[in-house]
Amino acid sequence: MYNAGAMDFRTGPVDGLFDLTLSYGLLYRTESRDDDFIAIANGGNAPTANLDDGNLNYDTGIVSNMVASTAELEMNWENVGFFTRAVAFYDYEQEEGNRPHREFDGKTLDAIGSDAEFRDYFVSTQFSWGGLPIQFRIGDQVINWGETNFIRDGVDTINPFDLVAAFQPARDARDTRTPQGMAWAVANVTETFAVEAYYQYDWEGLRLPAVGSFLSTNDLFGEGSLNFATVGRGQFSDLGTDLDAYYDLPEGTLGFDENYFKYPERFREYPEDSGQYGIALQAITRGRNAFKIGLHFIKYHSRLPLVGSLTASQSAIDATSQEDVDAVSGQLLPVYLEAGLSPEEAEVSAQDTAADLVLNQYIGQAGYFTEYPEDIKMVGLTFNTATMRTGTLVAAEVSHHLDYPFQIALDQVYDASLSPVQFDDSYKDNAIGVFGADARISGFERLDRTQGSASATQLFGRRLGASQTTLGVDAAFVYVHDLPGSGDAPLQAPGGGDDLSWGYRISGQLEYNSVFGGVNLLPRLIFAHDVDGYTPGPLSTFKEDRKLISVGLRAEYINRWIVDLSYTNFFDGEPSNPLVDRDHVRFRVSYGF
Repeated sequence: MYNAGAMDFRTGPVDGLFDLTLSYGLLYRTESRDDDFIAIANGGNAPTANLDDGNLNYDTGIVSNMVASTAELEMNWENVGFFTRAVAFYDYEQEEGNRPHREFDGKTLDAIGSDAEFRDYFVSTQFSWGGLPIQFRIGDQVINWGETNFIRDGVDTINPFDLVAAFQPARDARDTRTPQGMAWAVANVTETFAVEAYYQYDWEGLRLPAVGSFLSTNDLFGEGSLNFATVGRGQFSDLGTDLDAYYDLPEGTLGFDENYFKYPERFREYPEDSGQYGIALQAITRGRNAFKIGLHFIKYHSRLPLVGSLTASQSAIDATSQEDVDAVSGQLLPVYLEAGLSPEEAEVSAQDTAADLVLNQYIGQAGYFTEYPEDIKMVGLTFNTATMRTGTLVAAEVSHHLDYPFQIALDQVYDASLSPVQFDDSYKDNAIGVFGADARISGFERLDRTQGSASATQLFGRRLGASQTTLGVDAAFVYVHDLPGSGDAPLQAPGGGDDLSWGYRISGQLEYNSVFGGVNLLPRLIFAHDVDGYTPGPLSTFKEDRKLISVGLRAEYINRWIVDLSYTNFFDGEPSNPLVDRDHVRFRVSYGF
């Protein structure tokens, strides 16, 4: 959308339009850390060290302080058009601030520190074929299908979200969708019926928050991921472990091991760019209360990573016998005796420590991998209508995803890779199975997934002194078909997840025009509530009792200046809501030339 200051020009037969927007954004953390989301080894109570880097890297105060620019260029010649949009940003806090837990590497800073890139760039044309009017675009673009306002991954699966951009305070809302290389066309068969189709020749995954950034809640995925998973139920730090201190040994006995109990990520498998496409049939009825109905089919590859595991080699397995544990224990026993333990206590401590050390050697030679499963099919039905007399807008959609890949519980995936360990048979009790040397263990299960949503927006007109009052309600559900039962490998969610999960979102806005000196004020409120059930991963759409409230105020001046201030509070849903201590204030000011 161009602002009022966009510059138009003409060069020969080419008409053009250029728009430049400069912005400044600030994000301020208002809530102190909750120790229940910090690993035990890092000073908290959480039984994992793979979720807390983003929390540990920022105290209360400024967590992002950045400038950004967006430039758009559109050119048209006869029936051919070209459009491109480029963005650039620099975040002073990320580039120049100090991170108390883990400093960012170059890849992470490229994502959240500073960067410049082209987002959209495509060529478009309009023509008639056999009397049929057709519009066509090819290039990196965004295609919007679906009718939901807040809850994604239904019909709207074409362009993945860019959560890196979404969490940067100076970025534009349009940056939250990642343009992808596609050829798109729509044919208006009649005035009330159209056929729309696309073919995607470029795959992009969901851009998860950069690991260690403020709103990141997972250290395994995202820009700058650590390429390892720290296991041991939070007892061992992702920064490494002082083994002497942990095992109560004299200093210098075992020393410090920076890779202790760390599963290495061995590889990542990305899907093919080809094999993704979609078609939609759209019909519009005539009349005062016209409605639009659409039937959609999409074939796509997963935008989210799923985790599998790998067993180690036969030689690594052979080194996990009880004899190997006893050999290490025999070396440690005199040390514990010299430290003052009784013979019985020293024997137990030596055996426990030796078992951990032998297991650690195996873990370092096993590992995990990430993959993006291909060939998911989606059939969807959409509907929207507007009753102009009452100012009511209603929309709904339902989508059915066939062979959708759900993540199996990560603890089961990791334990399955430990099943060959010889001295401890407990790992053979995992729900996936027992494996031999050099085995690849799939970490997902394909099940059908149905998602439905309905929304209603009411325009109340002049209320509370405002020129327009708007209230919207969105409700949605996710149903997982044939959810695994007891005895089967559980999915990644509390209790293995629920077959049915649902929630709703409420939004409201007032518009006060020309309050002073031509300034318009738009206060707003958003409330989100996941009511019941846990959607299994990798995309946990709903987590029971999770809530969010956000209040904001937007000021606009002659469509050039925009100032926006908001406060967001995450609450309830613990322990499945790791954002409960990430409340923040967000500020953005922009000027369009």
